[in-house]
Amino acid sequence: MTPKKCSYLICFISSISILPAESMANPWESRDITGLYQSQSELMHRRSRNIINPILLRLEKIWLTRRSATKKNVTERVIQTVHEPSSTGKSGSSDSIAQYEDQFLSSMTRHLYSFLENSLWSNNWVIWSSGSVDIGKTGATFQTEQMDHQTDGLTIGIEGSFGDDKLLGVVVNAGEDKTGVGLSGSRMATNDLGLAAYASLSMVNNYHMDIIYGLNKFGSNTHRNLGDDILKGKRDSLLIYQSINIGKDLRYSNLSFKPYSKIFIGYANLKPYSETGSPKALVFSEQHLHLLKYHLGAVVDHQLVTSFGRFRPFARVEHGIDLSQSSGFYSSYATGEGELYHTKLHHLRASHWRFSLGVDFNFYDGWITTSYDRWEESEMHLDNQPMRESDTLNLELLLLF
Repeated sequence: MTPKKCSYLICFISSISILPAESMANPWESRDITGLYQSQSELMHRRSRNIINPILLRLEKIWLTRRSATKKNVTERVIQTVHEPSSTGKSGSSDSIAQYEDQFLSSMTRHLYSFLENSLWSNNWVIWSSGSVDIGKTGATFQTEQMDHQTDGLTIGIEGSFGDDKLLGVVVNAGEDKTGVGLSGSRMATNDLGLAAYASLSMVNNYHMDIIYGLNKFGSNTHRNLGDDILKGKRDSLLIYQSINIGKDLRYSNLSFKPYSKIFIGYANLKPYSETGSPKALVFSEQHLHLLKYHLGAVVDHQLVTSFGRFRPFARVEHGIDLSQSSGFYSSYATGEGELYHTKLHHLRASHWRFSLGVDFNFYDGWITTSYDRWEESEMHLDNQPMRESDTLNLELLLLF
């Protein structure tokens, strides 16, 4: 072999040796991986809603059933009516007796109404609990598979009044979420535990303001199928939030109408985590979510007082805008091969509609409420924007002590 041919052969062998044995694929090109990762930010979005709603529903009952400015007047009118029978008509006549009976029954009904009002806002302390089941889905996009979820929540609170127009309370809440992604078996299970404090203030002209501060700690376990391998990961997250709600109570006889507006501000820190179980396991970086949501809505209810207690069927319509943002983040292969693959979520911003139907039953020593919420959220004019749908069933129990 001539020296010239040897040099060509050496160059050819060298060129082969510098080629990678296997090109590493960008993990964000997998709709399963992207969907599983985005389901974690979806959970922060969903739980931030489910955490504060039981508190706002509890406070809503107070302001829809009581006006502190009329508390004394109602009681005084009841006492006067019971002890001052009508002087019209002849004594002993059937018309006079019937009229007196009507006044007596009416006074007793108003007395029950006053008792129920005062029991909701008095020097007594109140312990209450609320449970919810949220079932829904986030639609597929060209980047992610469909995500289906079931989120269960439990809230236990204790509160007391300070004066005629202030209320302070503390709640402990816990949640459990199960999310499935696509049809390959990718899924996530999460448990969270949190603490929140809230205050409610009565203002002039039947306005009131509710303020909530809280935080929740999350622990998630991810499961991903890759051929014959099963990849598992564990991730911790923290959610800090504040919510301010301002509403006005308008009452027409037994019909109440309450327009309101609220703002939710939150920060979520999703810690870095890594998968195990395969040479193609991934490592994910830290992620930051800045949550900002505005809501406008109205509640209409009708109150019916009976000898057994008070019934309040109600309906709600709410519209909201979500301006939340996510930081950028990246992934890499646990073996260290390949490079850092960067991406960012663009699906957080959306608008939503909420429709609710429910009924309250207020008896002497407590309160039972059940309600149904329908949530629909999307921003279809934006590229790669999923449709979110969920149905929530709420059950609340309140006891005085």
